[in-house]
Amino acid sequence: MVRTRAALALVLAGCLLAGCSNDDPKPNIADPTTPAPSSPTSTAATVATTQPSSTTRDLDPEETVRAWVDAWNVALRTGDTSTLRAYDAASCRGCDELIGPVETIASAGGSFKGGSWKVDGLTVVESTTTAAKVNLGVDVAAGSTVASAGAEPTAYPSTKHILRVTLVREAGRWRFSVIELLS
Repeated sequence: MVRTRAALALVLAGCLLAGCSNDDPKPNIADPTTPAPSSPTSTAATVATTQPSSTTRDLDPEETVRAWVDAWNVALRTGDTSTLRAYDAASCRGCDELIGPVETIASAGGSFKGGSWKVDGLTVVESTTTAAKVNLGVDVAAGSTVASAGAEPTAYPSTKHILRVTLVREAGRWRFSVIELLS
């Protein structure tokens, strides 16, 4: 069980770096002519039935990443990751590793204070009609985590991170296919 917000930051760094290599990641883009499986995985079921609530129109890659950051901040405040999970592609490397600890802490009765992300730079570095790569700089505010009901809060300092997000077009929307920590 993740016990502190510091551990969450380490999970973010460790899990995302573990999935990275020096090779340029290749998004797993499904053939749009192939029908969806009749019994989707749980993540695919979430994607198919839940749309990001902040959208009434199709978002471009930059808007999608900004909306995801907004959903991340809501998840930290409330423990509800459903809107955040609506941005996951059917197969997303790094999504479970980043979002899972928030879900674990929330389900254990824990909470976060502070820790919100502020976009400090965002660049679409590559984009086609089916895939995009976005570099994202975030300032993470200082805060604290209560790992479970009744636990003592653990404080953590502010930090900065650079992430690369690979998006794919899935179910008519941009979805997160890969989340990588670059620094």
